[in-house]
Amino acid sequence: HRLAGGSLLLWLCYGCYLIHDHFFESTGNQTTQNHENSRSLAFLEYDVILGLLGISATITAAQDFPHKKVQNAIVGQSGTLAQTAIVTQAEMMEHAFYQGLNLWQALYLHAMESLRGRRTVEEIEETENSSVYIGQRLLALLVVTAPWLSRRQFPVHSFSSNWKKKELRYNDGDNARRSTDYGIKQQHHEATLLLYKIKKWQYVFYKHVILHGLNITICLEPQRNPNHDDNHQTSRTASWRIFWISLNAAYVMEFFLQSLVKRRILSQPTMMLLNQWLMIVSSVAALQSVLQVVHWPACAASLMLNFVHRKHDVLNTLLVAILFLTGTVVTATAD
Repeated sequence: HRLAGGSLLLWLCYGCYLIHDHFFESTGNQTTQNHENSRSLAFLEYDVILGLLGISATITAAQDFPHKKVQNAIVGQSGTLAQTAIVTQAEMMEHAFYQGLNLWQALYLHAMESLRGRRTVEEIEETENSSVYIGQRLLALLVVTAPWLSRRQFPVHSFSSNWKKKELRYNDGDNARRSTDYGIKQQHHEATLLLYKIKKWQYVFYKHVILHGLNITICLEPQRNPNHDDNHQTSRTASWRIFWISLNAAYVMEFFLQSLVKRRILSQPTMMLLNQWLMIVSSVAALQSVLQVVHWPACAASLMLNFVHRKHDVLNTLLVAILFLTGTVVTATAD
């Protein structure tokens, strides 16, 4: 785990250098097609290695940390939000699933942008509404969303369970006992519940905007989004690169901070403060990277289907894409 974590740290630093080199040092230089191709390849290679190192660091942490059977006193607690909890092995393995999704999405973004970049404007206009081309894009969307079919094979950590139940459930050896005693550290309890709610909606935004929303947007093609510049390549912008590094760092940062707490190098309240700051920074970076990129009606439709047709992410995502693709094709045919 130390080797994986150290390698990841060095790779994250190298990512910061890439951003500085490609977007700031070369600002005044004329951008050529060869330079763009070189930059695209560099970012692709970087994203693949970053994803693999992140997954490796998480899985080795889950294997090496000496608390495989340890559970928090209150079911649903997170070691990154509650002062009396720890980051469990189940949380780590859940993180590994989403890190895998991030890597898969990175490959999808690079592939779709590369495919579009190789076509001329005339080819785009001729094929954008053809059944074959639409089928290819839907197939790519299906492939990038398919990992959700294995979601049940990984632990599920429900943030909402911390405030939905009026009774707190405790793990007490083999038996669980319930208590309505909300007087235990009441001054921290309400603040912790607020953090859980913020974290929950942060996850909702991540799932239906960063993941499903962006994937659907790329499937719909840039010209279908009135806020999207045709020359804009999401995975190659400075804002996206900064967000991508922040997101991948955040997934393993929690484990690192927890280790510092257990070794008494860092206090639990300090760790929670740093995690709250991490939540704010990652949220701001996410907004900056996708605000003018995603197809917001598609994101809203994805969110709505999540509430009325839960645990069917693959089907829901395809339905949303087909809905907006059909509407666009009908409009284009009418014109």
